[in-house]
Amino acid sequence: MLPTDWAAPASSALGRLSDGRVRQYWDPDHLLATQMKKDARAPQPEQDCCVRSGILWDLAAVYPPGSIWSERMPAATVFNGPVVDVIGAIEDAIAPNVKHRTRSTTDPPAEPTVRELVFLTRGGCASTTAMRRNLDEASKALGPAAGYEVIDQDTLPTADVRRGYPTPTLLYADRDIFGMPVPKPPLPDPT
Repeated sequence: MLPTDWAAPASSALGRLSDGRVRQYWDPDHLLATQMKKDARAPQPEQDCCVRSGILWDLAAVYPPGSIWSERMPAATVFNGPVVDVIGAIEDAIAPNVKHRTRSTTDPPAEPTVRELVFLTRGGCASTTAMRRNLDEASKALGPAAGYEVIDQDTLPTADVRRGYPTPTLLYADRDIFGMPVPKPPLPDPT
């Protein structure tokens, strides 16, 4: 429920979360969000954000392996957001014995800075104008701390891994906001 959420996400956005365990839903009538809020109970953690007009939004829920699904959803081990702020908790929940690059979930969330929020594009990218318009609208709703830096990938050094992301891409703290893995060399040619 962001100001820019007036249509279902494009397949390019959905494809950024390629893990087979991930399920993404376009829920224009808020049926899933309503059920998730209704079924929330201990031992599930209580979310500390992400309610607008009584509806859950921008929230990640991770359920333990073997959870029983019935008329009532099982208790989640992660139930919080905004998603970009709980990536570390999500990674820890789905791969607890792996060292992750993101900050600890016990660290207080930092305000995004222009240096941390980066919009990657390149000349001729057909989706840049629409995505920048949506991002600018969302940024206005979030306030001045939500500014971002625009980087033309063609100006980056050849070895810079950011050249390997599709355009447009939005990075927060050097990570794709939709969870796309960092590109590994050799980097693909631009398309």
